[in-house]
Amino acid sequence: MFHWNPGRAGAALAAAALSIVAAFGAPDARAQGWPALQTSPEAAQALAVFKRGPYGQMAKGRVAHATLVKGIYAIADPTGRYGPIFTDARATRMKNGGSAWLDVASGKPLADAQVRSLRRDMAAGLDLSRAIAFRYGSGTERAVLVSAYDCPYCRQLEQTLDGGSFDATVHLFPMSLQHNRPGSMAIARDIWCSADPATAWKAALLRGEAPVRAAPGCDKDARDAGMLLALFDIKAVPARIGPDGTVTQFQLRQ
Repeated sequence: MFHWNPGRAGAALAAAALSIVAAFGAPDARAQGWPALQTSPEAAQALAVFKRGPYGQMAKGRVAHATLVKGIYAIADPTGRYGPIFTDARATRMKNGGSAWLDVASGKPLADAQVRSLRRDMAAGLDLSRAIAFRYGSGTERAVLVSAYDCPYCRQLEQTLDGGSFDATVHLFPMSLQHNRPGSMAIARDIWCSADPATAWKAALLRGEAPVRAAPGCDKDARDAGMLLALFDIKAVPARIGPDGTVTQFQLRQ
């Protein structure tokens, strides 16, 4: 059975990544810069609507990208220098990076009840078909995780899951603690794009084995997992996104 403690992993994003990444060699050698973000007609339309609104100037020089949450788009800086702005298709709400969700028309933060409702909708809209899936036991319980291959506490979670008797289906979105570094995130993408991403994830996290480089045509992008940090206000990983959109950190006991 999964049990989660909201405060246990508070420092996971802040430290302990560099020594683990070193096991993979020089991560920035995998990417000299951020690859182009994929767009779509729907994302381009959302960008056009946003540009016509009161915050349109903020979208100057940016591109639009569909996030892992249905109906939510990232208006992103192609260079990766600035964090994304998130909006819905009609640009009625927006979130500038890690800031609060705003009502675009009034410019005021959404009320707490509105934010809770939005998070429920976002959790329901997560595209789990793009996650790395793991099945433990009968797979009865469902868990949606954001995790990092270079995170010591994430490794502890995997060791606990592999050594325990749990009945859960885990949908995992992979990233790096160094989510602002294209090279580190390229490794996460390589894991995600592997022919067998579940095996590649375990090999990287538990044994420090570098994944095979992704084929150029792979449509996975570790920045999508990174964007979930801002969308759900995740402060540390491994993080579990509940059905109601609330986020808790890992603490497992049998």
